[in-house]
Amino acid sequence: MADVATSEVQAPSPRRRRRAWKLALAAIAIVALVIAALVGWVLSERGLPFIVARIVAQSGGRISVEQPSGSIAGTMRFRRITWHGTDATVIADDVAVDWNPGALWSSRLSIRGLGARHVDISIKPSAAATAPPTDLGLPIAVSIDRLDIARIDWRAGPLAGRVSGREFGYDGDGTRHRIHDLRFIADQGTIAGNVSVAARAPLAVNGQLAVTGTGALDGARLAVTLSGTLPELDVTATGSMRGAQLTLDATATPFAQAAFTRAHADLGGVDAAAFDPALPHTRAHLRLAAQPRAAAIAGTLELGNDDAGPVDGGRLPVTSLTAAYVFDGTTLALDDLAATLAGGGSARGSARIVTATDARAARAKLALRDVDLARIDTRLAATRLAGNVDASADAAKQTLRGEVADRGMSLEFAAVITQARVDVTRFVARTGSGSLAGSASVMRNDAGDFSLQAMAHRVDPSRFFAMPSATLDGSVEARGAMRPAWRVAANATIAPGSSFDGVAVAGTGKATLGPNAMSDATVDLSVASARLHVRGDMGRDSSSMRVTIDVPRLSDLEPLLPAAVPRPVAGDVHLEAALETGASGGLTGDVRTGGTSAAAIGRA
Repeated sequence: MADVATSEVQAPSPRRRRRAWKLALAAIAIVALVIAALVGWVLSERGLPFIVARIVAQSGGRISVEQPSGSIAGTMRFRRITWHGTDATVIADDVAVDWNPGALWSSRLSIRGLGARHVDISIKPSAAATAPPTDLGLPIAVSIDRLDIARIDWRAGPLAGRVSGREFGYDGDGTRHRIHDLRFIADQGTIAGNVSVAARAPLAVNGQLAVTGTGALDGARLAVTLSGTLPELDVTATGSMRGAQLTLDATATPFAQAAFTRAHADLGGVDAAAFDPALPHTRAHLRLAAQPRAAAIAGTLELGNDDAGPVDGGRLPVTSLTAAYVFDGTTLALDDLAATLAGGGSARGSARIVTATDARAARAKLALRDVDLARIDTRLAATRLAGNVDASADAAKQTLRGEVADRGMSLEFAAVITQARVDVTRFVARTGSGSLAGSASVMRNDAGDFSLQAMAHRVDPSRFFAMPSATLDGSVEARGAMRPAWRVAANATIAPGSSFDGVAVAGTGKATLGPNAMSDATVDLSVASARLHVRGDMGRDSSSMRVTIDVPRLSDLEPLLPAAVPRPVAGDVHLEAALETGASGGLTGDVRTGGTSAAAIGRA
């Protein structure tokens, strides 16, 4: 009996075996149904929020997702996805993902389309260098047929910008990342091309980009080649814009404290007027070298201009310019500035230019040598100026101060230029022991109104004009306009103690002058013992003027008479004359010599 019982335990009956199989199959079916239900639920629209919630929870607060919709088995949509990093924040609005989940069976992530209406990127600037990555390999292969972003706004410290559109395809795996069919649209133009980066150090880069300018850069074309490695990226470029030709060679260092280590640019065939009609015509070539210096960029520039000429001829009166520069993002400092001007003159010194939008300003200190103003502007006098000039400018005004000399004459001046007027607040012109000091202003209006006030001290006009030497003290005031025809009202005084060719002179005079006309003239002048009085008007169509001359001692005028004229030894002269022109014009007068009077009457 015991043997029978043991046999029954070790070998269940066929009936029991069938029952056990039924129970096992039922359990497997239930598990399969549960798994299928879970998979179906996960793949349904109700499952996507659950999976998203788990991802958000695992991110530790770095990722937030708003309003997920769609199915993980097909197209997924998200109202907003936000990622908070240590040094950056990225916000994507209206995101859509169309992918092929079946590709996961072959260890590949395949996304047919990834798009966003708007992406906002904020990067916290870093003053320290960042170590470059050594391995960018992906655990599985990833391909994105098309990534499309309608608009990107970015900020990095004080810098900001906007990109209106960006689309490209992407392929990446454990050995390489490749961006293909890139199309990057910004306000200044479009960038298109292909770039690949190795996934492991030294992260070799290979790429070709084509840049096409729009807007302010319309007509610009640039071909860019990328090589080297991601930590030390070599950039070479050639291009053109409005006749100018550009070549560029630089090494970028995106992970270092400085963004680049070196850069050289050559720009040739530049006509400034082609970029802005308000600028002068040039035929210039520029060579620029740059390298980082702390938080700034430093280097040298060399400018040559093969079409130098005067500004009133629409040219730039500079033939060459060299300088060392430093640019810190807001201020451009130019030192060792040396310029050669048209006509052989030169200027040396330094300059500071503030480029910040809310505080634009400039200042320059220059030492001039052999500067010919007529070669700068043909409306000016020919000179050989030497001296120093200090100039500054901001959005409201320009200020000039200086001291220059030209062949025995020196000039000190200070001037302020605004949109409305030019004020020479002070000028002092010196010739030998004489000087002329005063102020002047010119309105920048249609009439060109101007005014002048000056005081003369021992001025000798023979230094400027072919005339006998003189020593003049006095003053002059003038007001007038330059357009449509020039006119000036002047009031002058020659102070006692002045002399002309050794003869004492003094007097006053005032008149209103214009082209071929003089009105309201009043002149009272004494030359030695002689007296001259003039009253009246003189013009093209009519004149009415009275002249009185008294010479008590003719011998006083001997120094002023030409050598061929007989010298008077005694006597006196009195002359009165009235001049009238027009329909009944004529000349009437009376002359008395040595007490003898003779009337003179004439008609024109």
